[in-house]
Amino acid sequence: MNEEELATLVEGAARGESEAEAALYERYQRFVSRRLTETRGRRNWFWLTDLESAVQDVFVQFFKAIREGKFAFEGEHRLQGFLLRTGFFVVMDLKDRARRDQAISLYDPEEGELRFDVADFADSVYDQLERQRCLQLLAKAIGGLGEARREVIERSLSGQK
Repeated sequence: MNEEELATLVEGAARGESEAEAALYERYQRFVSRRLTETRGRRNWFWLTDLESAVQDVFVQFFKAIREGKFAFEGEHRLQGFLLRTGFFVVMDLKDRARRDQAISLYDPEEGELRFDVADFADSVYDQLERQRCLQLLAKAIGGLGEARREVIERSLSGQK
């Protein structure tokens, strides 16, 4: 697909044409998914658990930006860059939401103390065996720390400052 055809699709998406949006999604969905997957692994975005949903959110934001005139087509390279920046903001929003959700459930309301089981965290976060084993070793090491240091690590893992 050449630059003129891409420009035509972006113009169609700006007018709300579902065929143009579908064509853009079809062309760039794997690109966005692959880049988010790579970055999740490289940057340890452990809160990014539903990649497909995140990719959908990227395109929702992308098409909204096109319709609102916040994106103007200046070539495929710029379009890919805009998708990647949009992906970053979507993932950071997911991080903020995960942090808020974790903060709500971190404390035991009856005892008023921090409630966070690092071993359970290690068992539930990753399905991949290597990462599970690594997190189990980390949980064991954290469990061997003094109470104050352990609490600092646990709060950091749960997204608190």
